[in-house]
Amino acid sequence: MALLACLFVTTTTWAQTEGEGEEEVTYEIPTPSTLVENELNIVGSTDVTVEQYPRTGYDADGFDFDFTEAITKLGVPSAEEFSAILLDLLYAPQYFMGDETLPGGPKLDTLSHEFTANNGFWMRPVLDEDENETTELASAPYGNDDKFYAEAFAFDAETGKFTFNVGQYPNQLRGGQNYYANIYIVYGDKAWRLHFEFTVIKQDTGTLADYNKVGEATNIVEQEPTTNYSTVGVVVDMETIAAELGCAVEDIRMAALNTDGDFAGTTANNGGFWFNADGTVCNWGSEAKIFIEPNTEGNYSLLNVGQYPSALGVGDETSATVYFIGGENYYALTVTLQVIAPQQPDVEFKSVDERGLVALSLVRNDYPCDQYPKIELSEIESILGTTSPKLYGLATDENAEKLGSIYTDAYSCDPNPGFWLNAEGRVSVWGDSNARVGVSYLSDGTFQLFQHPGRNAVGETFTTTLFLVNITSGDMMTVNLSVRFVDEISEKEIVGSEDGLLIPVGKDNFEVVVDLKPAADSLGVSIEDLLSETPHLRGFMKSGIYGEAQDASTGLGFDEDGGYNIYGNIYFTIEYDAVRDEVLLTSSCTSDITEGFNVPIKFCFEVDDKQYVVNARLVSEDVYVGIDKVGAENADHLIYDLAGRRIEKPVRGLYIQQGRKVVIK
Repeated sequence: MALLACLFVTTTTWAQTEGEGEEEVTYEIPTPSTLVENELNIVGSTDVTVEQYPRTGYDADGFDFDFTEAITKLGVPSAEEFSAILLDLLYAPQYFMGDETLPGGPKLDTLSHEFTANNGFWMRPVLDEDENETTELASAPYGNDDKFYAEAFAFDAETGKFTFNVGQYPNQLRGGQNYYANIYIVYGDKAWRLHFEFTVIKQDTGTLADYNKVGEATNIVEQEPTTNYSTVGVVVDMETIAAELGCAVEDIRMAALNTDGDFAGTTANNGGFWFNADGTVCNWGSEAKIFIEPNTEGNYSLLNVGQYPSALGVGDETSATVYFIGGENYYALTVTLQVIAPQQPDVEFKSVDERGLVALSLVRNDYPCDQYPKIELSEIESILGTTSPKLYGLATDENAEKLGSIYTDAYSCDPNPGFWLNAEGRVSVWGDSNARVGVSYLSDGTFQLFQHPGRNAVGETFTTTLFLVNITSGDMMTVNLSVRFVDEISEKEIVGSEDGLLIPVGKDNFEVVVDLKPAADSLGVSIEDLLSETPHLRGFMKSGIYGEAQDASTGLGFDEDGGYNIYGNIYFTIEYDAVRDEVLLTSSCTSDITEGFNVPIKFCFEVDDKQYVVNARLVSEDVYVGIDKVGAENADHLIYDLAGRRIEKPVRGLYIQQGRKVVIK
């Protein structure tokens, strides 16, 4: 058993250039005094408890620990040095593979520095003398006998946090299994042990007869035959179910039945289940037909439904029932998956709408992003004529040439439909060294976002273009998605708001006198401050967040659907007119505005972490004049809408009464 070459290196250097013209920093790493596991001088240990449901994807959980004490005990001179050299100090027990065809074997006495995952290790059970699996894991090459991985090890010298991710090999584990593993940080004659205890969560068992049935529902979903784990979503009204059960939403758990009619242990992601053709719970494998699993662990408002690859054909139908348990009651939800013929679009895609979505995220060492933008299903249906559009991405130039199309549905990110995307925003795969961001489109109109650890940095903005397509009509919504990586996402305090501002728009410039005193007073600044070159003005986007701040003289742009877009065709500025001694909002538009145009927008003035919110409306000139006319001609108690039409039974909204704008709540 030959030792790895790295054991014979006497010193290792690490170099960092902080900036052009700055001095290069070099660290010398002492040679390990031993790499025999049972001879290490272990000066401390960190216990890592990992509890996960079985998973069908590579999604990971992030862990972090304060590691300043460990650095001192290891004798590393500084936190900055430890951060720089950490990856050179990581070692793990390994197998003697002997033959590449062997799934594993006995553990070597010596430790390995060879990574088998992304700056980390895949781990596989050690075999005993009889070649049976034990509960101890050791580092091994990536393969379907692996159980867990620990990767993306990093240390933040500023915060003292040691971070890494832990995930599973998909479909390898079942509830009730337990494993352990050790990974070592070796610095000269000292070592620090990371002791991992892995527990695969097993759902509580029991019987349905212990509970009272309070309701039931059936949901039919359609899906083409799959060769992967693509999903369709089922939106569940958990508030209504909680009311039926007589408990809070957070107290509900989801269960399913095994062949004995008892509650089964979870066998799929996030506390979900695989089902056989009879609709009873089974393990992942050739018996399995469909799975039902929560999109997020512990949250059942969106369930992902999919097939075992190549297990079902066109015309097949499989049903399974999950039970929502709360208190002494249960609610039954039956999901029927009908496999339909592949729908090949025979029409040319035509973009009928374009949307800009922006999300903010911290840079993390695990996969989730912090914000998920969303397009309301009602909007999607009004534009595309369907609530179930198909997701497409942009293919790389090479793949586009092979496909004969720039659009691709080669889904590569779970939950499907979804893509991992490279730095250019083109469809890639998770293992691609250029992969940056993952995007999954959920059935409620949400774009769930992921980040590849170690590939993004604060200050960077990732952009891509995705497409939602009605494959029957060819109508396509073009979605320009941006993810901004920031060092902080802070909550803003709303200190005031106002309604009723009308902004006339057209190709001619329009001027509206605005009163900024309420906003200035609420924010604790002067009107001059709000109109200064400091950016205080932010427009609200269709994605549900505010865009980047602009100064008042630069102003804000909006699309005709009312969403903020710095490049939108409708825009306005706010400036002080010294001649008139008034603050004027000046609007314009680069395209024709149709009669009757009346669209709500929202923007705010922001100072520090405080916001003053303005709910306004962009209106065409005829609407604006009509409202003025209503104000001049109606001095009674009749109610009119913003287009000047009399309203007999008003609902919530903005109206004209006695010549003034009023809000009916």
